[in-house]
Formats: sequence, structure tokens, C-alpha cells
Amino acid sequence: MSLLTYFFSFFSISFILICFVGLSFAFDPSQEYSFSDSVFQTYSLIVKNYKYEIPYNILNGTITNIKIDCKSVDLTIDVESTNKGELQIHLYRNLIDSKLGNNSDDKFFVLANSTELPFTETSDIISRTLTIPFYEDTSQIKITGVNYPETSGINACRGIHNPPYSYLLPPLQQIRQGTELIDIECKQNLHLVIKSEDSSPACLTTETKSKLIERGWAKSFS
Repeated sequence: MSLLTYFFSFFSISFILICFVGLSFAFDPSQEYSFSDSVFQTYSLIVKNYKYEIPYNILNGTITNIKIDCKSVDLTIDVESTNKGELQIHLYRNLIDSKLGNNSDDKFFVLANSTELPFTETSDIISRTLTIPFYEDTSQIKITGVNYPETSGINACRGIHNPPYSYLLPPLQQIRQGTELIDIECKQNLHLVIKSEDSSPACLTTETKSKLIERGWAKSFS
């Protein structure tokens, strides 16, 4: 084997290994995408294998937790209010929506401590922005999508990789969230493999997958 051929082979293998390790460990989704409006903070909500960035701005209060019930289409926001205040929140349609049977927008139903609240709204094809005034003793705000068919559209029950609004977590983070190996999802055109060294998952292109399996560094998952 010539020196040039040896060098090329070594470089190729090293590059594949770096990519493999990088795909498994180095990807930090919190740094990949960000909401550009500096007035808003973002709350990261993880539902199944997907992470949703929820931009919001709150006056006289703080948000301590957000959770969603996919089946009932309820978004529950826990708050600590210091006075009468206002919450402005962007709701991306791939997270939660409210639709009529003809697919036109229906109103959300908004409660604060089980009391219905008035609110104003602006919307576009991507999101709906609600401005919600709340009382001093408010500890919870619940937003419900009324009459939204569970089987239609794409929402938090049917995740989609749609940056910067939502994106699929890397395989290792899916595992840490409690996802079983058989339920791990990869982005389009990537394939799940298992590292021979430590049995950790990774999503790779077809070409990289074939090379790593050929060298015994990974096993195909089926």
C-alpha cells in the first residue's frame, strides 16, 4: 500500500468516526435554533421525542412550568403572579390549535384558576399569538383548543421536525426522556444504528451506516 493510499484511508476512517461520535454526543439542540424576538423568552417543552420552543412575554409574573395534554388539547401554564399582569404567548399550530369542522380557526378557551378569561389574538398560517390579562392571585392558566379533531392536522400528539418551532431530539436525548429503543425516531433520510462499543443509538446517513457496519463499529437496528 502506498503512503498516499494509507493516508487517505486513515483520514477517511477518522472522519467517519468523528461524524459518528458527533452525531451521538455533540449535538446540543438548545443551541441549534433560537427565537429572534428579544422581547420574548422561550420555554422549551418536550413532548414524546420532540422539543417545542414556546415564545412568551409575561408582565408581573413568572412561568414555572408548561405541560400539554395531547388528547384533550389542553396547554397548562403554571405561573407565579406578583400583581395583575399580562401574558403574551405564541402558540405554533404544530403544537396546539383550535379548529372548526371546515378547518377554519375556532376560538381557544382560556381559564385562569378555573375562571374564564377574556383575551385578544392575532394569527397567521404558522402561529396564533394570545394576549391574556390575569389577576394577582393567578397560579394557573389553561388554554384549550376547542373542537379540534384529534385525528386531523399535526400537533404535539403527532410530532414533526419543523425548526425553529419544533424539532426531533437526538437519539441519546430520546433515550434519556424514557423512549424505548424500538421507538427512537430519526430525521428523514437517516437510519438508526447501535454502536458496537456501548450499545448507544445514533442516526446516520445510508453511506456512513454501511461503512461503520462493514468495519464492525456499529450494528443495524431492526
